[in-house]
Amino acid sequence: MSDHIVVLGYKPARILADLRVCLPRPRNVAKVHSERGELFQRIWNLLEVAAV
Repeated sequence: MSDHIVVLGYKPARILADLRVCLPRPRNVAKVHSERGELFQRIWNLLEVAAV
């Protein structure tokens, strides 16, 4: 489980965002699954904008 997620745009690939994952360590998969909603939505929004 990463501390950063880099979101790349479409051709030519550009860095759209370098997101810091602020979930505490040690990370439990079940806990991450329940707390990742906001981070997932932010990444998904970036990808949707890049795809247009």
